[in-house]
Amino acid sequence: MSGIAGGEVGEETRIARIADFAHLTEPDGTVYPHLLADALTALILVYAMDVDHAVAVKALQGFKPGGHRIEEVARLTTDGTTVRFVDDSKATNALAAQASLRSFAPSSVVWIAGGLAKGGRFEELVAQEHDRMKAAVIIGVDQEPMLEAFRTCAPDVPLTVIDPAGTGRDAACGGRGCRARGAGRRGAACAGVRFDGPVRVVRRPRRPIRQRIAALGG
Repeated sequence: MSGIAGGEVGEETRIARIADFAHLTEPDGTVYPHLLADALTALILVYAMDVDHAVAVKALQGFKPGGHRIEEVARLTTDGTTVRFVDDSKATNALAAQASLRSFAPSSVVWIAGGLAKGGRFEELVAQEHDRMKAAVIIGVDQEPMLEAFRTCAPDVPLTVIDPAGTGRDAACGGRGCRARGAGRRGAACAGVRFDGPVRVVRRPRRPIRQRIAALGG
């Protein structure tokens, strides 16, 4: 940081290693860009209030985000491959979901998405971030905006559609993908699903998704 940690403007001052802030990175050290930006903003604000630098850094190192914010809820290892289930269901709009997806490597996410669209559109999100997705699972009662985004912007991403009515209705969606094994997240989330075609419709589960995932990892 420059100019706010006792140094001159333009002179870099090392405050702490990013690796010392467990909530800012993936287990492999990959940084969550949006959470890093939040942390730096918080430090700048408290430094401007003349809070002791060491106290501020220590408080930030001990900070634990609230639930449903890039929160690992289970881990499942099969045949030597580990799948992490990450709940980021607080990402309830396209911009928040985009920031979350950008925290993960290309083709590493099976994205569980859906709920209430609230009039939102997702074409830009899907067009820009589909390379992060190995597959997607569409849930909730307002699925058409998300399905349309995949139809028009990422037809090759394999989809599983969870029927909210539990009727096993048919679904039609463009796509040429064939099979994928998942690793991923919820809200932007989930994994371990095998897709035998571009679109698969599944009856709504009786238990909440997070509860079912926790049981898998337990």
